[in-house]
Amino acid sequence: KRRWAAALSEACTPGDVRIGLVWKGNPRFENDADRSLAGLEILAPLKVVAGARFFSLQKGQGEAEAAHPPAGLELVNLGPQIRDFADAAAIAANLDLLICVDTAMAHLAGALGKQCWVLLPDYMTDWRWLDGRIDSPWYPGVMRLFRQKTMGDWTTVIREVVGALQEFVRHALSSRKKDRCD
Repeated sequence: KRRWAAALSEACTPGDVRIGLVWKGNPRFENDADRSLAGLEILAPLKVVAGARFFSLQKGQGEAEAAHPPAGLELVNLGPQIRDFADAAAIAANLDLLICVDTAMAHLAGALGKQCWVLLPDYMTDWRWLDGRIDSPWYPGVMRLFRQKTMGDWTTVIREVVGALQEFVRHALSSRKKDRCD
């Protein structure tokens, strides 16, 4: 865990809010075409969030995209260095937030009690996320669900995430200032 704490600290400036990203799942999953994003480009609007530092935890499918992120989306590519779930857990433990599609990383973050926002498709959403909820009883207080309202429409979901992330970062930075002043 200390190794990853040091690696993430080196990639940040003081005060950065550390956000992990995972945009694709296992391509062999029956609903992967709907639950995974077509590419990292879909997350490009996140670049407008001042104070956020993004880290790719993407493994396998989509991992190579992190080496060449969309213009303006500064992204530290940790994927090639992640050997196993112990590494993934140690990285997640050093993040302020994980934003991901419905993958094992969402469940890992939830089990660790880390803040996690899950992007869910309109079609064939896994039963564990229930219907009509923005939270998860499986991971109370740490999981927030962002759902497509129309099949295939990630643009609206990402727009909601950008607004929520701006508020999340603003709150995190404000809390950190208070901690330093007290």
